[in-house]
Amino acid sequence: MNHVFLIDPIEKLKLYKDSSLFLATSLKQAGHSVYFLITTDFAISSIESRTLKVYEFDCTIKNDFYMEGFELTNHLELVLSKGDILHFRPDPPVDGTYLNLCWMSQFLKEQYGIKVINDSMGAVSYNEKLLSFKEKNSLPSLVSNNFSHFQEFIIKSKDHSDFIVKPLNLFSGIGVEKYNHSNLDDLKERLRISEDYLMIQPFDPAVVNGEVRSIYWEGNYLGSVLKVPKLGSYLSNTSQGSSIEHYELEKNLRDQCHKICTDLLDFGVKLVAFDILNKNISEVNITCPSLLVELSHIHEKNVTREIITSF
Repeated sequence: MNHVFLIDPIEKLKLYKDSSLFLATSLKQAGHSVYFLITTDFAISSIESRTLKVYEFDCTIKNDFYMEGFELTNHLELVLSKGDILHFRPDPPVDGTYLNLCWMSQFLKEQYGIKVINDSMGAVSYNEKLLSFKEKNSLPSLVSNNFSHFQEFIIKSKDHSDFIVKPLNLFSGIGVEKYNHSNLDDLKERLRISEDYLMIQPFDPAVVNGEVRSIYWEGNYLGSVLKVPKLGSYLSNTSQGSSIEHYELEKNLRDQCHKICTDLLDFGVKLVAFDILNKNISEVNITCPSLLVELSHIHEKNVTREIITSF
């Protein structure tokens, strides 16, 4: 069995803590055959679509579970066989390019019997932010591209003066902005220019105390961390400078997340990362879940072991 990780170009990754590199290196250390396929090298052909141009690699996981010495080595042609696994790990946004990669990976799955994790079409069948809507403890939210809808939502949210607006298909805090009654004209102009669909939620001041990231594999709980925004910020994303602290998720929330993961397994989604703010599920990350390194570092164990033993 070969493991092929489909990833963005290396220069876009933070090599010392990238979850894809960490899982791939852990699999390699466990004796699996592991390769990287760069999105710019990904091609399928009606003549020889079974063959992929992949890289072997070297990497060291340090005692603190961060990585060093990553290097792509041999560039070779790999002939896929039934049962091989394509780890679908391109970062969002879920745009036209992302969908093309999804369709190409699905072709390999259907044509040659390889497995895709997370199943790319299963992942894009759901929006990571909208997935939380059906939960009773989701954050009050509205999605629209019509400014009047946002105005109505703000009027109904009488107990709140500040609001967070975020794109549906981006990640790492990109495009997340805070609005109040003094700068609503900026939001109106933003909608006019982009015509994109945005999500608005009341701003919860509890975010300054941290947002929980909880990670599951095949419905099994791997652990949680608390992402604490840097001083003066409301963004809990590690890419935006937040720090990481130890956290143990409450049993009722663990059970709730387990149920969501069980439902997603029917669509080939095995690795899921929840964002939980003040006991409310704010996001269900399924396109490229991250923080495996940080989770391992905080809990002082390689949390991918449970993933590895499932293969």
